[in-house]
Amino acid sequence: MEVASRLEKTVEHLKDYADTKLDLFILNASDKVSSSLSTIASIIFIGVLAIITILLASIGVALWIGSTTGNTSMGFFYVAGFYVIVSVVIYALRGRLIKTPIINMLLKGFHIDDEN
Repeated sequence: MEVASRLEKTVEHLKDYADTKLDLFILNASDKVSSSLSTIASIIFIGVLAIITILLASIGVALWIGSTTGNTSMGFFYVAGFYVIVSVVIYALRGRLIKTPIINMLLKGFHIDDEN
């Protein structure tokens, strides 16, 4: 009888251990997901603000160039040409500038430590 009660206690402890490990895994996963989502939300918010700022600054620069050259439409063409050049440079360097940092950031956000 003593062996049977010890076996029952061991099985009960193993069930408690498994439940605790499952709860810990769920808590770690929810922590990683919430952290990643908040990072993505802040990146989107900052990106929208940056786009609005760049748009307004571009309009201002185009109008300024247009007023100094005497032809407003040429100011907008100069600004558009600048953005075409920047786009070509970013496209040429896309592997080093865009893909790797974003993928690394997302992987670090979803990394679950094996210590637990």
